[in-house]
Amino acid sequence: MSDAPFLIYDCPHCLQPNARFTLVQEMPRYERDPSRGMVSFWRCSLCGLGMTALNKESVQIIFSNKNSFPRRHNPKIGISALRETWPKPYWHDAPGYLSDGVKKLYLEACENRKRDNLNGACMLFRRTLEVALKTAYPHPDDTPKHSLDLKKRIKWLAGNGVLTRSLYEWADEIRELGNGAAHSIETPSVAAAEDLETFTRLVLQYVFTLPEAVRLQREQRNLKEAQAV
Repeated sequence: MSDAPFLIYDCPHCLQPNARFTLVQEMPRYERDPSRGMVSFWRCSLCGLGMTALNKESVQIIFSNKNSFPRRHNPKIGISALRETWPKPYWHDAPGYLSDGVKKLYLEACENRKRDNLNGACMLFRRTLEVALKTAYPHPDDTPKHSLDLKKRIKWLAGNGVLTRSLYEWADEIRELGNGAAHSIETPSVAAAEDLETFTRLVLQYVFTLPEAVRLQREQRNLKEAQAV
């Protein structure tokens, strides 16, 4: 095992969680005033690509004092000897108030899109919408063996005021929402996958996140009004 300083970090290039980064070089941010921080360069042991960091103090000094660099840097909570890193790691979250199953599908789709697995991403975004909309708004024609086509369900929901007409019109323009796209041998373009990702997120926010946020706000307001009486 090398004695070189290292840190454990989610790689922003190959997306490997907890990848090992070894220190390549560090230098003062300002040559005339090293106390204002250090710039360090790190290399992922898996993909070989690099990351730049701004340190609070010298990595070499930290390493020699503690014999190992902090084992985990999570920029969301800021526990680290690093101030900033570039490029930024990829973080994604799901819209609020989704069921666990829908949330899992959505995050898997986002992960596939980020990794440029465009076929898998589009398939999972479609599946996310199918499961979410069918669960929340079952159609009278749905059976255990057959359910309404996704585009037809979107049209039905728009006709019943659940979705806006603009979302319905946009859905009609997205080829990857159709059943045929699931069986196509052509790989979707990056732009097409990004469109489907944006559309999926907006539908989930409109159908699930916004109504529940409004309901909770009204509930909180009514509770305050009742307590004030």
